[in-house]
Order: sequence, then structure tokens, then C-alpha cells
Amino acid sequence: MKKFASILFVLLLSYPFYAQTDPESFRDEKELKVGLVLSGGGAKGFAHIGVLKALEENEIDIDFIGGTSMGSIVGALYAAGYSAKEIEKIVTEMRFDQYMDAEIARSDKPFFQKENDDKYAVKLPVVANKITLPSGWSNGQNVMNQLSKYLQHVSKIDDFNLLPTPFLCIATDLENGEQVLLNKGDLAQAIRASAAFPTVVKPIEIDDKLLVDGGLVNNFPIKEVKAMGADFIIGVDVSSNKLYDKKELQSVVKIMEQMVSYQMVNEDIVSKKKLADIYIHPLDESKYTTFSFDKAEEIIQFGYDTAMEQIDQIKELYSKQNPHQYTPKPDVKLIDTFQINKIIVDGNQHFTYGNIIEKLQIKRKKYITFDEFFKGINRLWATENFSNIQHKVVIDGNKGDIYIKLTENKVKSKIQIGANYDDLFNAGVLLNWTDNNVLLTNDLFSADVVVGKNIRYNLQYIKDNGVHASIGIQSILQNFDFQPVFDTVNSTLPGRINNQNLDLLDISNKINFQFVYRDNFAIGTGIEHNYIKIKYLNNNGVGFNLENSHFFNPYAYLKFDNYDNRMFPKNGFSMHISGKWHLSSTGDLFQPFLQGKAIFGYAFPVFKKLFVQLKTEAGLSFTQNINPYLDFHVGGTNDNQLCSFVTFYGYPFASFGNSSYRKTAVNLKWEVMKNHFLGIEGNVAKVDENFIKDFEITNAVKSGYGIFYGIKSLAGPLQITYSRSPELKNNIFSVRLGFWF
Repeated sequence: MKKFASILFVLLLSYPFYAQTDPESFRDEKELKVGLVLSGGGAKGFAHIGVLKALEENEIDIDFIGGTSMGSIVGALYAAGYSAKEIEKIVTEMRFDQYMDAEIARSDKPFFQKENDDKYAVKLPVVANKITLPSGWSNGQNVMNQLSKYLQHVSKIDDFNLLPTPFLCIATDLENGEQVLLNKGDLAQAIRASAAFPTVVKPIEIDDKLLVDGGLVNNFPIKEVKAMGADFIIGVDVSSNKLYDKKELQSVVKIMEQMVSYQMVNEDIVSKKKLADIYIHPLDESKYTTFSFDKAEEIIQFGYDTAMEQIDQIKELYSKQNPHQYTPKPDVKLIDTFQINKIIVDGNQHFTYGNIIEKLQIKRKKYITFDEFFKGINRLWATENFSNIQHKVVIDGNKGDIYIKLTENKVKSKIQIGANYDDLFNAGVLLNWTDNNVLLTNDLFSADVVVGKNIRYNLQYIKDNGVHASIGIQSILQNFDFQPVFDTVNSTLPGRINNQNLDLLDISNKINFQFVYRDNFAIGTGIEHNYIKIKYLNNNGVGFNLENSHFFNPYAYLKFDNYDNRMFPKNGFSMHISGKWHLSSTGDLFQPFLQGKAIFGYAFPVFKKLFVQLKTEAGLSFTQNINPYLDFHVGGTNDNQLCSFVTFYGYPFASFGNSSYRKTAVNLKWEVMKNHFLGIEGNVAKVDENFIKDFEITNAVKSGYGIFYGIKSLAGPLQITYSRSPELKNNIFSVRLGFWF
């Protein structure tokens, strides 16, 4: 009984201390614990950085941080030990506009996709024989890769309460719409979930929950930060307090903002904001939207200015935090290169460990940069074999343990749609059906059909074994008609067909074996069956077959391609060397001969918006060819590899040709605005009967140039060209939409 009375007496004495809630009391009793709450708001969330700069200038210590969406990204970096100045540098370097970018760099794509993917404007998954919509435009991997690198110094921490500043963020369970509080696990993946903007960024699976942007359920987690132990809350809110009316909903951006704002503008959110002791609301919707990623520096400054408008409250908070010793955040030290200690891969049921490692291009004990590792992750994404790729590098000194968790893609089929128009093929709609893992693991079947004036198709089956021998089967049908206007002196085509209406049918069936190294370099060999039929109508309307033969040709090739864009490259190198032995034919006008061709291209920037592309190519027949339709024919702006036709500005299609040719071109283009290019290309060429014997100039060198305006549009590349040749003094206008195939 005496012991109980003693305990009761102690509790009564201590009661006044614990009952005191006035922040003033903390000046003498204990240090005030300050919580920082950062809302979501897309690019408007850059204002959080400006607010942090203001708090640091006034020596405000932050004890707990909670954030949602963009607030979780900025908050996590601050919680990991970065100063506001360092975070500002990070976000300006990270190119957050790429967060919404769905594209994997072309140089990281598998060889087949590199040559084919950009033909299509629309890609629709097929699930259970039903056409569906993609779960999001982007996988969010571009920015998340970078965040993983910047958070390497806390990679061992899986309890966010143990970060330099305790942290939490909010996500939404897509299955039931409930809030998910994330304060454990992989920090970069938690941020990725919290910032998965609905319909734009694909959901991410964590602990068997499919998660999206936390702003849908809790864009301002004040109560959660208070539960961490905060006595005083600074709330920074960049979300709108109102919904747009129907007159304002005239753009995709505002419609998407409205959809996300439904849950943010309600009485519960308003009451939460009242819980903030200092409420900062840096928002100027007339200037900045959710997607104003290109205005990061402006928005950061706007956040700073808004916070400084409340400088008196901030200074008062400083006095409430006394006594405390404010210590500026030390610079975070990162490493760029690490030695791979171990590689753990989980979730690959149908793809071998060796196949995964080959795509990543990594191995134990190897030194690698973070950027090299991230390119490997992008190569895995580009295979489209996985719907989710979670990765983490745990750094210990200069060594790193790599953990990769894969979710295999349940979508095996897709429909793709594109459009094409040029002066040779006219208008056409490109329809594609693609199936993965049809017969074997890591195989692919693709069927292209162009519906237009003339039906065309491209059917391909590929079993991709990477550096090991891959097998490919392909059938292509090309059909078009044109009226040749050629130089009879400098062409091997018969003069009787000049200015006549020709109809050309070309069917090619191939089987080949190919070896691919690092997705940029390929070497292959195969055999081709080729059927060519060319007919024309004379002035009396009578049809004649100029060619109607089957050809059988072994061939080989060597390719390298790391262009960043196929039609408007800014960087990269391209090489295609091929040889074909025309072995036999059913036609009378034929004797066996060997033909070779080499094409080289190199693109590089001169200034920030000015780019140069150098191109050179040559073709020759090593032995005599007596069939003129198998010669090289030069002219036209159609970027094709059909038969042996060669593009050349300033001359009409197939204007001149012979058994060999040489061509050089210089392309200069200026990006006048994003994805808009104004350029000029000059080219010179020469054709001869024999490349070796006629190396000296025997025939006149042809020249020409083209001035073009090109756009990378949603329907594919669009290019309008005016070309001219000094020799012909003619004017040629052409329009091209989409890629040739």
C-alpha cells in the first residue's frame, strides 16, 4: 500500500509537465518538435524547395517530415540529409519532365524494337482476347532511377524513422481506394508509389498492394506527422483549394488536374489545413500547372518568396525552438562507381537468370557506374517482358549489392496502329498484331498490314537468344506503282519504260540466324526467296511484263545502331554492311553475281539546338549483273530499303543508276522548339558500271539539296520537304508521315 501511494504521489507531481500543450512551455521544459508536411501538386511541388530554403535561412530545425506525391520526393531527399540548395541542384539536373516520358531511350531497346517500334502511334494491350487500355503512360522509371542514385547513402535503411530526419509518405491502394502509409522498405520505391500520378504513371506493387498517387486519399498528411511526435506543424500546400468550372476545363492538363482534385477539395482537407501552425500556400494557377516541369527555377523562387511573406511567424518559431543548436546540413557525399558484390534476382519464372544478367550487362566483381546500371534496367523494361521492375543498390564502401524484383508481364499480345503517307506509297493505315512467347520463351510474332491504295504486309517471327544464335523468319510484300522519269544516259533501265505507268510487286521470304551484342550490334546470315514482278501499260493500254521472276539469294549482314532517333537523330552512329549472292533465278535475263552495300551515319550536336548528321554509302556488284532491275537506282525522298532503290534529294524517284554507286550527304537541323526541326540536307552521288574500275570520275557527279520541316508528332514523324538539283533546275515538293517499312 505504501509502494502504491509513493507511485501515485510521483505521478501527481509530474502531471503538470505532461499536461502542458502551449508551445511556449517548451522553451524551458523541452525542445519543440517540428513536423513538416508537404502536399502533392506535380511540378508546383518544386515550391517546397523554396520554402525549405527560407526555413534554413532562419535556422529552423525539422524533426519529422511527411509528404505526398511531389511532396514525398522533396521530403524524402530532405529527410535523407540533403540541404535545400542540394535538392534544388538535383531537381534541375534530373529533368523531371522525363517523369511523364513513356519512352525508353532508343539505344537501349532490343534490336527488333529499335527497327520497328517507332512505326506505331497507338499501342493497345490485349488481355483475354479483349482490347484494353494501358495502365499508365509512363513507368516513371527515368526519374526513379536517378532518385535511387541520390539516395544511395541511405540504401541500408529500411525503416524511415531511422533516416537523418524521420519520414513517411502516403500512397493509395488502387484495389480498394484506402490510404497506405509508407514508412518502411525501399525509400525510392515508396516515393515512386506516392508519386504515381493516376493514368499517367503506371501503378506499382509493394507488399501485394497495387499503389498509386497518395493525393487521391490524403494530399496533406498532418495527422500522420503529428502521430510521429510533432508538437508544431509547418504545412506547405501547393494544391488547389477549388475546382475548375466547365469554362476553364478546355485543356487535357486542367481536366487531369480536376480528376485528381476531387478528393482534395473537401471539408476533411480544409479541417486538416487548420491543424497547421504555419500554413504556407505557394500557388499561382495562372502561371504554373501540375506539368510545368520546365519552370522549376521559377517555382522554387516563388515558394521562397511566399514563405518569406510569413517571416514573422517563422522567426517566432525560431524563438520557440530555443534552446537548440542549429547545425546546417553537411554536404551529402555520393559515389558514382561501385564494384558489384552480389546480384539477387527474384520473380523471373519464365526467363533465366542468365538472360536477365545479359540484358543488364553486369557481372559480379565488375566496376560499374549507376548510369550504366540504370541503362541495364531500361533494357529490361524495353523487352516488355515485365510489368514491374523494382531494383535497389545497397552501398557499403565502394561495393554494392544489387537486388532486383521482377513481375512478369501478363499481357502477351497487343494491337498497334500507325499511319503512313509518302509520294510513292500514298496514304495508308498501318495495323499490327504482336504476340510474345508464342511457341518458345522470349520469342515474338509480329504482323504488319498496311491498308491503302496497295496492300502491303510484313510478317516476322523471331526467337531472341541475345549473343547466342537467334532465328528469324520474315515475309514482306511491297506493292506500288509509279511513273519513272530517269536520265536515259545515266541509267540502266530500258528507255521504253520512261514516263510509262509501272506497277511493281516485290515479295521477299527470308530465314536467318542472328547474333546480337549489347542490343546495338548485330551480325547475321540467311537465305532469301525473292519474287519480283514489274509490268507496264503502253500508250495503247496493252500490258507487258518487264520482269516476272523468282530469285534465290544467300545473304549476310553486319549492323550497328545507337541513334537516339531514327528520323531526326541528334546523337549516335549507324552502320549497315550487307552482301547478297544472287545465286539463281527462274528468269532468262540472269546470271549469278555478288552484290554488296555499306551505309554509315553519324549524328552529333554542334550547339544546344543545332545538330549535324553525316551520311555516306556505297554499293557495288563484284561480278557482272545483266539484269537492270537488280542494279542500284538513285533518287527520291522516300526513305526506303526497297530492292536497291537509294534516297537522293533533288532528283525524282529512281532517276539514275548502275551496277555501283557512291553517295555522301550532310544534314543540318535546328530544333526550333521541342520536337520541331528545320533543316537542310545536301547530297552528292555518282553511279558507275564498275565501282573499282571506274573509281575515277567518268560520269558526272549528281548533286542536290532539300530543305525540310519535320515534327515528331503523335501520329509519327511528319516531314515536308522542298528539294532541288542544280543540274535539273527542278522543284520537288514532298510530304511524308510516319516511317517507311
